[in-house]
Amino acid sequence: MDFSPSDSASLATHTLAFFETLLATLPARSVSDRTCYRRLTEWLRDEIRAGRLTTEIFAQVLLYAREAGVGRARNPNAVFMSILRKEIGYDPIAARQRRPAAR
Repeated sequence: MDFSPSDSASLATHTLAFFETLLATLPARSVSDRTCYRRLTEWLRDEIRAGRLTTEIFAQVLLYAREAGVGRARNPNAVFMSILRKEIGYDPIAARQRRPAAR
C-alpha cells in the first residue's frame, strides 16, 4: 500500500500520539521497557504501512496496556507483552530481527 505524503504525516502523528499515550498508560520502569515500547510502535507502524493493520490497532493495544496495568502482577510490562503475543501475534524477537541494524 502506497502512502501519500499527507498519509505518511498522519501515520507519523498517530504513531507519536500512540507512543506517548502508551508511556502514560503503562509507564516504562526501565530503559529496556522504553526500548520495547519503541520497537512495538515501529512494528505497528510498519504493519499499518504494509496494509496488514489499520490505525485502529493503536486504540486496541492501549486497551491491552490498561488491562496489563490494572492487575497485581509484579511485572505489568511482561503481562502486556504476553497479551500482545496472544492477541495480535506480536513477536518482539522476530520484529527486532526484521529491522535493519542502526548505523
